[in-house]
Amino acid sequence: ELSGGAFRRVIAAEARPEDVRRLVFCSGKVYYDLVHALEQEPGKKQSIALARIEQFYPFPEAEIRAEMERYANAESFFWVQEEPENMGAWSYLRHRMDAVLGEVRGHDFRMRYAGRVASASPATGSSMVHNLEQERLLRQTLTLEEPA
Repeated sequence: ELSGGAFRRVIAAEARPEDVRRLVFCSGKVYYDLVHALEQEPGKKQSIALARIEQFYPFPEAEIRAEMERYANAESFFWVQEEPENMGAWSYLRHRMDAVLGEVRGHDFRMRYAGRVASASPATGSSMVHNLEQERLLRQTLTLEEPA
């Protein structure tokens, strides 16, 4: 695709817009973890759209807006990352994505975060704890009921 295509700042989700209840934005490896988790739960696959942001700066506002507008039936919007909440892209993207979402859907809508809690360290140092945290963030993202 690189040799015959072109770089895309946002890779659009591949779900039927009329079926989607949750639009999820992510970047990197966690996308593939989400795809795998959705394959394990085929009933949720059509209700969740996964869009990948491949370039954060300059902020790809037009492409993100297009995804939000395309999924007009979505009830919730998530950013998912593996990094702790105070690391990774969330700190940079949060307010920018909220602004676009507010313009597209109204100011009652906000981006939700699914990922690890804030931490002084980027990793737990324990593969067992890492796997448990990864499972929790995937479950939070794919559960269509809103978290408490």
